[in-house]
Amino acid sequence: SLRSGELKQTGVSAFDRNVLADAAETLGVGRRYHVLHPAWMFAVTRPCLEGRAGMDTLGRDHLRYYKWPAPPYEGEWPLPQQYVCARFYHRPTFPLNNDTVQMATNMIANISKRIPMVLLHSPIEADEHVDMPTKGLLNDRVIRLSDRFEMTPENNLAVILTVLGRAKGFVGTYGGLAQTALRFGVPSVSFYSDFRNTAIAHRMLSHTLAAQTNVPFAVLSLHETGMVQQMLT
Repeated sequence: SLRSGELKQTGVSAFDRNVLADAAETLGVGRRYHVLHPAWMFAVTRPCLEGRAGMDTLGRDHLRYYKWPAPPYEGEWPLPQQYVCARFYHRPTFPLNNDTVQMATNMIANISKRIPMVLLHSPIEADEHVDMPTKGLLNDRVIRLSDRFEMTPENNLAVILTVLGRAKGFVGTYGGLAQTALRFGVPSVSFYSDFRNTAIAHRMLSHTLAAQTNVPFAVLSLHETGMVQQMLT
């Protein structure tokens, strides 16, 4: 919040209480109700995510590892039955420049020769991430999500999760979508160029979850891709 200087809801604010009271009144649940607030989660996980406690403690005492089911969908499915999702976007760990855009473009083109690709691009700018341009990418094998679904601020996240949860794989920038794919049981390969501006604990937690659920979760530095390619070709 602006007052606390944090983006995450690590405490229950006056704004939260007002929203909860308004929701309770609207739903007619009275004045006595239980609240499941993100602050509960952060109170338990923050020591580990900030590196002040080990992941073993977090997993042993507080976590249970399982895969999420894909969200339900009603109506005619507007995508191929099998596809791989992609989203390359700008963030401090993956700046969009000529080299990264060219790498991502080549990767999407190569994968789409074997299986259709769905780009998880949205017209809704809900955060600081900027999607890679799609000029020259789209064809009958590379589909932009917003061309098949009507996306609004209200359903934006729901549409992305519904499509991602049914994918055969995910490729893109390392971040929240790669971690979400893992939680759906969707194999993923994600990339970064400089890890200094993000939390290593989030990555370690995801690798732990991948090992526990047997879901492939590869996170590669752009400096490693050439070496990996040489070994596999």
